[in-house]
Amino acid sequence: MADSILPALDIYASCPYDGKVLSHYAGVFSAVYIALSPFVQPDPGFHERYLSDLDVSRKEILAHCRAVPWKEIAQQCGLPDVAASLLWTVHWDSHFSFLCAASGSALKDIGVEAKLEGFFCDPETEVYSSLQTKHAI
Repeated sequence: MADSILPALDIYASCPYDGKVLSHYAGVFSAVYIALSPFVQPDPGFHERYLSDLDVSRKEILAHCRAVPWKEIAQQCGLPDVAASLLWTVHWDSHFSFLCAASGSALKDIGVEAKLEGFFCDPETEVYSSLQTKHAI
């Protein structure tokens, strides 16, 4: 059987599947901040319920949590026109996002460290960084 040949990934429509993050974006983005994804916001009191009993059903989560749209996150972070200077892409398997910019100073200027929980990639940061000792979350 012949090997399948896939087209090259569109750098603006994908995130790295595996390997070193900055190598994936080399030549396009030189800085990447990994933001842990805030998908839902629990109702007051539900957080304690969830922590006391990890056997919470999907139905309970849907009933007691509010979906947080990306537009709201971008507004809360004070991100200007995201499409103009930044790439925000989600690595769904790992439940975090890559916020990419032409430089680290561009990300620092908008205050990502103060507004998002996460960390900046260095040349050794891999997609599955939680498996690395240096970036264990």
